[in-house]
Amino acid sequence: MKEQDWKHLSAVREVAVERLYERVFQDLQVAVGAEGKSRRELVHGAKGVIDHGLKEVRDVFDSVRFSRSNAKIILIAMINSGLLDEQDVAGFSDEVQAYLARWRDVSL
Repeated sequence: MKEQDWKHLSAVREVAVERLYERVFQDLQVAVGAEGKSRRELVHGAKGVIDHGLKEVRDVFDSVRFSRSNAKIILIAMINSGLLDEQDVAGFSDEVQAYLARWRDVSL
């Protein structure tokens, strides 16, 4: 991965981490705000949301070392989790965007 793409990946990775934690937090708010459930059910529901969210954090960001050699794997993991938008992807070189387009075509 070229230097410019690596720098962009490093920047969008930080944004993606925050997006994932925001999603977990929103899911947690829904879980604890559920009506008609006992406190026990709410706590267990909240724990389930947190456990699932932390697993996704591990899967996307901690399953492989953050390095240039793993950059494409990390990028695909972030896209699969819906953590990057079109603007994030547009910041990469044409080469990386073409790779992602080919990967999306194959994965569909």
